[in-house]
Amino acid sequence: MPCFIALSPHFPLNFRLFWSRLQAAGIAVLGVADEPWEALGTDLQQALTAYWRVDDMQDLDALTAACQELQARHGKIQWIESHNEYWLETEAELRARLDVAGPRPEQLTMRKRKSGMQEAYRHAGIPVAAGGLVTSWERCQQWRDALGYPLVAKPDIGVGAAQTYKISSDAELEAFWQHKPDQDYFLQAFISGELYSFDGLVDRSGRIIFCGSHHFSHGIMDVVNHQLDLSYYSLREIPPELRHWGEKTLVAFDVRERFFHFEFFLQPNGQWRALEVNLRPPGGWTLDMMNFSADIDLYQVYADLIAHGAVADFAPQRRYHVAFAGRKERVYRLSHEEIMTHYGQFLVHQASIDRVFYPVMGFQGYLLRSPDLDQLQKMIAAIQEVR
Repeated sequence: MPCFIALSPHFPLNFRLFWSRLQAAGIAVLGVADEPWEALGTDLQQALTAYWRVDDMQDLDALTAACQELQARHGKIQWIESHNEYWLETEAELRARLDVAGPRPEQLTMRKRKSGMQEAYRHAGIPVAAGGLVTSWERCQQWRDALGYPLVAKPDIGVGAAQTYKISSDAELEAFWQHKPDQDYFLQAFISGELYSFDGLVDRSGRIIFCGSHHFSHGIMDVVNHQLDLSYYSLREIPPELRHWGEKTLVAFDVRERFFHFEFFLQPNGQWRALEVNLRPPGGWTLDMMNFSADIDLYQVYADLIAHGAVADFAPQRRYHVAFAGRKERVYRLSHEEIMTHYGQFLVHQASIDRVFYPVMGFQGYLLRSPDLDQLQKMIAAIQEVR
């Protein structure tokens, strides 16, 4: 039976469906994490062929030993994945140590570092905001002189908008440099525009199996730094230029047999600029939004891809716009009960949100769908209207 190492299979909650679908497709799913077996829950326990608990997920030697023991007991490991940005480097190191196919550490420079992405974008002719790695105060000043304000400073390796800063003056630049975390930072021109994503799944040859696009109410940096309510919705038709640049990005980063989440800005002048590449499923509830948009099951599609190497005759239609509307700790015009009463026929999911996602998604989320975008936008506005 083919063996698949699932790192940290308990998180996030909705991704547990990956493991149950893989097991049903005839794949031995071998979980490795630091959670006690009893804390996994019955659904995940039943989806795992075996589970190995380690004391520390940061201990690469312990993870390697766990994988080797599981391999000795169950057979050759053919995949190592978590579907989580945080573990990309760990996955790559384990693949190298265990000789498993997939991205290796030397390939992550352009796939995970902002500076590496910048180089890959430029080499492929994909428009991107100018910027570069800053390793000294002098280099900061050089980029300031070259680009002018405003600027954006972000960790060269980072997820979302954590520890990301908009800089609009010399005083702010100096304060950033004096107080920044002790890690490499990437400084680039601030781009104003609307945030879109290009998301999907490709097969082993890099061919798109399914893709979609989402439009965001705000940039993630603004949502986090200004504590805004996030909303975003799927598009039934992907803008042709966005698809063009998305497909070029797939080629530039040699994406194969995996999900992807690419971010782009649409500027006021109508031009697109690449923001960043994430070689994992889109975060939050986005994968579920893609499922609801076309009445499909991408967890199952991925399992079929892993089990059979291809997905045949899969051409679903995006019949709905699907929206996420998040709420934070404010006093809103509509109560939760009123939302359920007024919009229940459009709601496909609602739940409280894991605390780790609160800065972006809020503490309560709602997924709604409708073929009518205007109708959907009015519901989003009503749900997020404060008193």
